[in-house]
Amino acid sequence: MHEEQIRELQEMSAALSDRLDDLEAKVDQIMTQQADIDAATAALTALTGDVATNVTTLQNDVTAIKNEIAALQSQGVDTSKLDAAVAAAQSTAANLDAAVAGVTSAAPAAPATPAATTPDATPAATPPAATPPAGS
Repeated sequence: MHEEQIRELQEMSAALSDRLDDLEAKVDQIMTQQADIDAATAALTALTGDVATNVTTLQNDVTAIKNEIAALQSQGVDTSKLDAAVAAAQSTAANLDAAVAGVTSAAPAAPATPAATTPDATPAATPPAATPPAGS
C-alpha cells in the first residue's frame, strides 16, 4: 500500500510539473507580447512628437510667408495666388494639429511598474493593512 501512495504522489508531482511548465510558457508569451506593445507605443509617441515639431515649423513658416506677402502687397504686387497657397498650408497645419491631438489622446498611459517578485518569481508578500481600533 505504501508503494501505491508513492506512485500516486509521483504522478501528481509530474502532472503539477507539466502544468507549471505550461503556465511558464504562457507567461513568457504574454511578456513578449507586452514588450512588443511597449516598443510600438514608444515608436508612436516619438512619431507624434516629430509630427508636432513639424506642425510648429510649418506654422512659423506660414507666418513668415504672410509677412513677406504683406511686404509685396505694399509694393503693388498681386499676391492672390500666393494668399490661396498660404491658406492651404494653414489648413494642412490645422489638420496635422488635429491628427496629432487624436493620436496623443489615443496613446495609452505609461505601463504600470510590475509588482516586486521574489527570486522564485512569485509576487512578494505585502504586509496586511492596519485595521483601525474598534470604535473609531
